[in-house]
Amino acid sequence: MSGEGRDGDGACGDGARGGSGSGGSAREDEPHGGEATGKAREEQPPVPRGRLIAVVGPSGVGKDSVIAGLVAARPDLHRVRRVITRPEGAGGEPFDAVTPERFAQLRDTGRLALWWEAHGYCYGLPARMAAVLQAGGDAVANLSRAALPEAAARFRPLVVLALDADPARLAERLAGRGREDAAAIAGRLSRRAPPPVLAPALAQADAVIALSNDGALGETVAAALAALFPETAGAA
Repeated sequence: MSGEGRDGDGACGDGARGGSGSGGSAREDEPHGGEATGKAREEQPPVPRGRLIAVVGPSGVGKDSVIAGLVAARPDLHRVRRVITRPEGAGGEPFDAVTPERFAQLRDTGRLALWWEAHGYCYGLPARMAAVLQAGGDAVANLSRAALPEAAARFRPLVVLALDADPARLAERLAGRGREDAAAIAGRLSRRAPPPVLAPALAQADAVIALSNDGALGETVAAALAALFPETAGAA
């Protein structure tokens, strides 16, 4: 099966992309007196929208652990629960396990905001995530690096929290999960290098926070919180 977010027709559809109708909103017809109405619209304050915080990085870097730490510290931060064609008892993050057939149904009926294929599984973010963002709330999601271009095209503001760690630490963590054999772990480590789409995708993001997760988890979470919520950094 494919590596992280490989484009092309496969079990998850045609690569990392958004749900049906994701290319943009329908054009609104201009009412009579359009010039005055346009000026009135310009004077209105922009509708506040929440940030999509996309946590990305190689396998074993600790994305889910960092997300859990962020949500524990900020209960108002919405954690996006992913839909995955992985067995329910596989461990790791809380997720909704579905069959490939069910995943295709969710995708084809517009109930996934984004989806991609990685490491032989299909991953998706539920479309209901958009309601949180539209209401002004922030949402944090474990996202494939290859899905960032579509995320940047659909959800703004987009904040990318890019994690990395030493290869030896990555290998240790992957082995500790107990989900894969040595060959599978080696395959994941071989894909540690960022995919070609990452650089232009990061350029499109509204903010990029790059952190090393080599040390204590608490230190990484604290650094992420300070960068994401500078207004509360250092507060008692």
